Amino acid sequence: MKRSSREREMAKGMKERKVLDRFFEELAKDGPAVYGLVETVRALRAGNLELLLLSEEFAWEEVKGKCASCGDQATHVVEKGKAVKCMKCGGRVEGERVDLEQVVLKLAEQMGTRVELVSTDSPKGEQLLALGGIGGIQRYKA
Repeated sequence: MKRSSREREMAKGMKERKVLDRFFEELAKDGPAVYGLVETVRALRAGNLELLLLSEEFAWEEVKGKCASCGDQATHVVEKGKAVKCMKCGGRVEGERVDLEQVVLKLAEQMGTRVELVSTDSPKGEQLLALGGIGGIQRYKA
């Protein structure tokens, strides 16, 4: 028998709720939970991330570019579509934009890390988004 789409959505919601409950419990007791792009990717690259949580609203990109005013070259991490200002002179930085969601998902696949995409339909889903839209549970606390 096939499940109806409503039953599948309910099952997905229950699974997501359990995963988020575990994540926030570990975070509250200073366990092996990490959040934010830098800390989560660091744990992922080290092979220490058991579970990657990624908000469906995750919207960050890396911009490798050059300032149109002073010529300074740098790499910046910004919200998708946002203008990038030079750290030296405040001028506009133009350059290549890379979607970090795809980079993180590819890295998780390479490392054998389980991935859960999290909706913002619940308070905890919104809370994950407020923490940068990315987090996870490490195999052990580093």
